[in-house]
Amino acid sequence: MTELVSSTCEDLALIQEKGITLTWEADSAVTVWGNRELLSRLLVNLVSNAYRYGTEDGHIWVTLRNGEDALTLSVADDGIGIAQEEQEKIFDRFYQTDASRSGAGSGLGLSMVAQIAQFHGGAVTVESAPGQGSTFTLTLPKKSEKN
Repeated sequence: MTELVSSTCEDLALIQEKGITLTWEADSAVTVWGNRELLSRLLVNLVSNAYRYGTEDGHIWVTLRNGEDALTLSVADDGIGIAQEEQEKIFDRFYQTDASRSGAGSGLGLSMVAQIAQFHGGAVTVESAPGQGSTFTLTLPKKSEKN
């Protein structure tokens, strides 16, 4: 997972859309039993959304941490944020908070992110406030030594 985050972020940092800076930090040797392609798609979707809803000359921070019982991957930005009443709906298929703001997307990205997290036995959550950015966090439990 460490290598996946590093290589994906290296590629996505080249986008430099709206002057947004992407930085990442990953604990070393974080591993997970999972589907590399799906986990890569999850990360790409979260970072792409951060670019889409980011502000001019803003920032995106990707962090991978190896906890005692779980690993966490977070994608944070200082973009437009998401209203509290919208946060429960954003993981629904085809839901878009305000299509007039982005003009792009199908409303499937965050639904896919949630499904990929569930497929791997984890969950994705969001913390956000309008005008203060958003943080999406994927939590994946570590496999027991019996698995």
